[in-house]
Parts: sequence; C-alpha cells; structure tokens
Amino acid sequence: MPYKSGMLQSWNKFCFTTGYIEVSVSLPGPNEESKGYWPGAWTLGNLARPGYGATTDGVWPYSYDSCDVGTFPNQTYVNGSGPAAAVMSEASQSKYNYALSWLPGQRLPSCTCPNEDHPGPSPTVGRGAPEIDILEVEHNKLGGTGQMVSQSAQFAPFTHDYLYGNESVEMWEVFGNGTVPNAYQYVQAVSGLTELPSDVYVGSGNQFITFGFEYWSNPKNSSDGYVIWQTGGQPTARLGAAALGPDIGLNGTQVGQRLISMEPMSIVLNLGMSPNWQTIDTSTLSFPAEMRVDYVRVYQRRGQTNIGCSPPDFPTEDYITRHLDSYMNPNLTQWNYPQPKNGLRVPFGCRPRRRR
Repeated sequence: MPYKSGMLQSWNKFCFTTGYIEVSVSLPGPNEESKGYWPGAWTLGNLARPGYGATTDGVWPYSYDSCDVGTFPNQTYVNGSGPAAAVMSEASQSKYNYALSWLPGQRLPSCTCPNEDHPGPSPTVGRGAPEIDILEVEHNKLGGTGQMVSQSAQFAPFTHDYLYGNESVEMWEVFGNGTVPNAYQYVQAVSGLTELPSDVYVGSGNQFITFGFEYWSNPKNSSDGYVIWQTGGQPTARLGAAALGPDIGLNGTQVGQRLISMEPMSIVLNLGMSPNWQTIDTSTLSFPAEMRVDYVRVYQRRGQTNIGCSPPDFPTEDYITRHLDSYMNPNLTQWNYPQPKNGLRVPFGCRPRRRR
C-alpha cells in the first residue's frame, strides 16, 4: 500500500551556528502503543539538502578537520591493507561484509589540493554535513510499553567498533529522568533514549511536549564543544567533545578528533515510516496521521548571534550555486561531479608531476 509522508525544512533559508533549539510537538498516533510512525525533528549541515541523496554523498555525517585515513573511502588505505579496525569490525553487519565503514570518503577534506572544487574558506578546512537530532520517536524497544524518544548526534569518520568515550561526565553523561544510553551501533551515533508520557499523542491527550538541544562549538578551541539534550523541560543527556577523541594505537582506526559541528545547521521536521526504523504494525496505526508542531525556536548566547546558511567562516552559497543540478534533483543518489583531489590519495600528493 502506498504512503505519502510530509517534510518541512529550512535548508538554505534559515540556518544557525551554535545555540539552543526547541520544538513543541504533539506526536502521531491513536495512543502510546502505535508501532510504525517515524516522527523526527533534526538539524543538518547546510552542505547537504535533506531528501537529495547526491548532496549527502561524501559529506554526511562528516565533522572532521584532520588529514588522514579517516578521509578515505571505507576509512582504509589505498591498497586496502588496513587499518585492521576498519577492514573488519564485529560490531558491523554481514551485509557490509563486517567492514567498519561503507562511506565513500570525505568529499571535502582538509587534504583537498589547491584549486580543486571546495566550498572554502580554504581547501585546508575540512567540510561536511554533521547531523544532530532533536527527536526521533519509536515504540519502546527495551521490552517495556509506550514510546521512547531517541536524541542523538552522528559523526564520521568512525572509531573502532563505533565506540565513543564515556569514562567521565566530561565525555558523556545521562541525567536520569527516564533516560538510558542507546546501544544502537552501525554508525558513529551517540544517543540517549527517554520514556515519554502517555498523553502527548494526537489520539490520546493531544498534549504538546518540548524537545530540544543546546550545542556549542569553538573553531579556536574544539575541546570546548558539547551538546545537551532535553525532553519535557528536563535535561536528558550531555555529549562532550572529549568523547569524540582520536582513535590511535594498535587497535584503533587511526582517525583524529571528530568535531562538534562547526557548520551552519538547517532544520528539518518530518513524519515518515520505515521498517528500517522499527517493525510496522498497521493495526496499531491510524491514517491520516499527524505530527502537530506548535513552535520551533532558536536561541543564541548574547554576543554570539550567528544565523545564516553561508557564514564567512563556513560558506556554502557559492558551492551550492555551482552544483545546482545536484541540489535540485532528488532522483540523484551519488555526487555527479568529479571528486576533488585528496593530496593523501594521489601518487604525487598535490604537487604537479615533473615532465622529463
């Protein structure tokens, strides 16, 4: 049976860099036992346009400014010999032959050679489209009843077995309030799961509930970065930049520090369905389904106002204009322009080969 879903997005119209975003929503479904809807509110770096697969190819979910094997396809050396942690990971899936990463490599790394196709401000600045999620709701997958909200952030490249630092509260902290760490793997996702009240569904109570996150990043000191999520006005989890540290050593993937997003972030609100999200039981659903949104608000620190989708330090406008067919054609799934040269992957680096 065909279904149609709805999406609102602020791509290339309204973006913000650092701050606090909050949405007030009433969730779809007759009650808390519905199984199959995928309501979401999330943010994405403006170099990717949601729903336009070609634009995400090689930029999602990279938030990376190092020049190393982490920028390579599948995070493996050119000859495929390693690192061992990238070649095989038991935390991966059989459909990927247990390779750690199936990403095509960072399209816009800090290794980009001069005069190559890069959005700037310099080819030595790594660019990407990180994702920070305000909410994704599913039926309780921990064995209980009711619904849970997943609040997460995704990063690339990946550490071995998709692990992140959680040895201290400076790295990762869950605040209680019905929240537990999410054990989901398969990408570098850091997230918490929080139980939801029973009266926030359109068919049972129709009450609105707030979700949000504050994030901070500092290009001059990336260690300052963090994300703090909230549900119903209560903090749920905090991710610090230290959790995304380098993964070096014998058993590591040899990648460097991943960054709390420095990119201008657009906003996405959508309601969909997918068996990849959760098992769909249509007997628990009602149609048409609605996710009702009361408001979306963004706040920023006094003196730190930074709105706009092409700020000087992380521009996007000219790059998007030069590749409009990719950004305007939702049927393209792969980037349809020549890949910029990565100085670590070409035989003579960025230097032109001498003629004899």
